[in-house]
Amino acid sequence: MEIKLTTTPQFHHCERGWRWSPPPLPDFDLWWVMDGVGNINLDGRDYPVGAGTVLVFRPGSRVIGTQNPQRRLAVFAAHFELRGARRAPLDLPVPMKIRDLPWFGALARRCVDGYQRPGTLGREQARLCVHQMLLQLLEEASRPAPSPTDTRLLEVVVAIQRRPGAMWYVDQMALAAHLTRAQFVRRFEQVTGVSPSRFVIRTRMEC
Repeated sequence: MEIKLTTTPQFHHCERGWRWSPPPLPDFDLWWVMDGVGNINLDGRDYPVGAGTVLVFRPGSRVIGTQNPQRRLAVFAAHFELRGARRAPLDLPVPMKIRDLPWFGALARRCVDGYQRPGTLGREQARLCVHQMLLQLLEEASRPAPSPTDTRLLEVVVAIQRRPGAMWYVDQMALAAHLTRAQFVRRFEQVTGVSPSRFVIRTRMEC
């Protein structure tokens, strides 16, 4: 699988009253919802979307996007062409939920930063970041669906990323995930690679 970015990868913070209704898409579009609540109508079918939702729109897709004006969408989007593949290797579920959100978010930030740098090195880095994001989606699609515990844990991760300046207490986070403190810390480290307190500090520093 080889990709070519066709437009500048960007973070979009949708304005109040936003509605997305482009012509049929000429290329692939990787669309990751970082925050907010909305709805995507894809080829006549509705999909509710929220923080952590990922969709990969195929060429020719007809898309209508709307949002809850009280919880506006923040989205990472990257358009690309797929080369050197006779089959369709991106037969991904719609929509998807990412389990390794910190890694996915780091790739998105590195992609945007790299593309904005002058020279070919940054552009190549951005392309490889999107490639890695797609590989992660393919891996996610091959794994069993997240358990209810994993889903609740991901909701805690997303909540921290949405409000890093809030006061986050491990006992309260464990309660939200329906886990004991020890279980929560262990599972949280498995998902993010760091303890809950370190993850909060890192997220604040990245804002």
